[in-house]
Amino acid sequence: MKKLLIFAFLAVHERFVRLFMPRVSTHKLLLLPGIESFRWTLGRWRAWRTFELAARRVPAYRQFLEKQDFPGRLPGNGRVSDEFARIPEMDKDSYIRPWTTEDRCLGGKLPRRGVVVDESSGSSGVPTSWVRGPDEREATRQLLQLGFARTAAALDKQPFVLNAFSLGAWAPA
Repeated sequence: MKKLLIFAFLAVHERFVRLFMPRVSTHKLLLLPGIESFRWTLGRWRAWRTFELAARRVPAYRQFLEKQDFPGRLPGNGRVSDEFARIPEMDKDSYIRPWTTEDRCLGGKLPRRGVVVDESSGSSGVPTSWVRGPDEREATRQLLQLGFARTAAALDKQPFVLNAFSLGAWAPA
């Protein structure tokens, strides 16, 4: 019952935020000082819901948990952070390499639209592909926009942004 109430609250909260998401002022409200514990609680609840969604709907993750003899749900009886500590850790050898990219997606299928596939540099020996769906890309865009809006507000001139993130330069020759 507790889980259902929490997940229902998250659904309502996220619809409300999504309604006002294009406005930077909405994000500023959510980042006001004094509500950090509320944000941390929301984050733990979202992680809990995401874990259970992935355990149900991502074929590779469901199989990974079965191999670890771990149920695809958290009991929700104790502190969520304590329960998270029991979830088996993943790495490239135990999770990424044994399953296809599709098996690591919701429903075992690549999203039909708005997908970007990033590829790592291969510094571990073999490049790895990471699928970024439209929801993840939109959330990242909004976080970057918020950070940028805070910085740009203090500037006198129009800034020029250069994304200089690079892993490829560190790949072995």
